[in-house]
Amino acid sequence: MADRGTRWKARAVTYGLLFIVSFAVLSNTEAWPVTSYRLFSFVRTGHTSSLELVAVGTDGSTRPVRIPKGVSAATRSRFPELRTMSPGERRRMVRAWLDVAGIEPDHVAVVRLVRVTRSLDLSDGTSRTTGKSTVVEMIP
Repeated sequence: MADRGTRWKARAVTYGLLFIVSFAVLSNTEAWPVTSYRLFSFVRTGHTSSLELVAVGTDGSTRPVRIPKGVSAATRSRFPELRTMSPGERRRMVRAWLDVAGIEPDHVAVVRLVRVTRSLDLSDGTSRTTGKSTVVEMIP
């Protein structure tokens, strides 16, 4: 049988972990390894929407801003912030993304943050674009 000190330590660790996990769930904290498990809490449907950057050239041509995979995860999470940033911050961020994507900012007239909606075709499993709308336009 464990002595009193060992039982007290085991209870303290158990209650501490329960408190931390409960706090994470209630506050929607996403600090690894503590998470609120939002990944599994959303209903999945055949309709999705995402934000994409599109560069419009000085000649009027459009080109998606493709950001390399290593930078992509951190970048996509910052897209919604573009709406509330000051023009100077927005310009610095967009120019950095264009640079990472290998697009010369001097050849771009405007960069658009576009919300793209897609629908999944259940018959063949392909996704098709159902709509596009410009969220914000920025001059690089």
